[in-house]
Amino acid sequence: MLQQILTGLLIGSLYALIAQSAVLAYMTTRTINFAVASVMSASAFLALALAPFDWLTTPGRIAIVAILATAFGAVLFRVGVAPFSGSSEHDIRWILSLVALGLVFDDLILNSQGGQVHRLGYATIPGTLTIGDVTLSNQLILIGVVSVSIIGIIELASRYTGIGLRMRAVAEDRGTAELMGIRTNRIRIGSYAVGMIGVSIGAVLWSAQVGVSPALGSPLLLASFGAAIISSFTSIGGVLVGGAIFGVVTQLSSYIFGSAIGQVSGLILVILVLVLRPQGIFGKRALEKV
Repeated sequence: MLQQILTGLLIGSLYALIAQSAVLAYMTTRTINFAVASVMSASAFLALALAPFDWLTTPGRIAIVAILATAFGAVLFRVGVAPFSGSSEHDIRWILSLVALGLVFDDLILNSQGGQVHRLGYATIPGTLTIGDVTLSNQLILIGVVSVSIIGIIELASRYTGIGLRMRAVAEDRGTAELMGIRTNRIRIGSYAVGMIGVSIGAVLWSAQVGVSPALGSPLLLASFGAAIISSFTSIGGVLVGGAIFGVVTQLSSYIFGSAIGQVSGLILVILVLVLRPQGIFGKRALEKV
């Protein structure tokens, strides 16, 4: 059982890495990027396209993917969110817009690359680490270390840098932040862009483990939303806890009850959280003004 717990923690860190993009977007724009799955698939295929360039190091290839994904995140906000986010807080056209953009990119990837799984061939650490009765994939360990590091850096930056403080000001009250001279649109675009750094790096490392395919992002997107809901859509560092809980629950359920139950156990947990504590573990209950 320890094997499943540790595996769940490592996979949960990947869920958390993707969830931080949803938290960053929600904190500053009150929207959620439903096109993240498409970004993951596109990042993996871009990494695959860079594979033949032997003069590029692995960190260099990953950096190129992250930079392009960051630019893509900014474009997603400008095209899919910005035209609708200022009219009314009840305007949900951005949901349809982001979902539509995601479907368009998914179709482009599927039609151009096909549905087969491709081997990435780099960004991987082969082998396993065995401690006692526990055997863990070196690649999963790498994903865990990278995920925790990126989330930790983003959390520290949000707390102790000027940009981070401005981001939190926009998250608290966009109108007041504008009166204070903060360029809120830049912060909002930046939140979408910065969130894509972790998403793209996670996609590359995960595709090195399971292969590159158009279906890479969808399962991870669902699990990452679950991690964000469990922890809170307003806590960057908290997604590590949400991801760990989601990952461990699904792994243990699969081990005890079988894979069919394991696949839905995380979603059942999310429903329970929404019923019992909809603001999440680290969220604050909203006070209604009367």
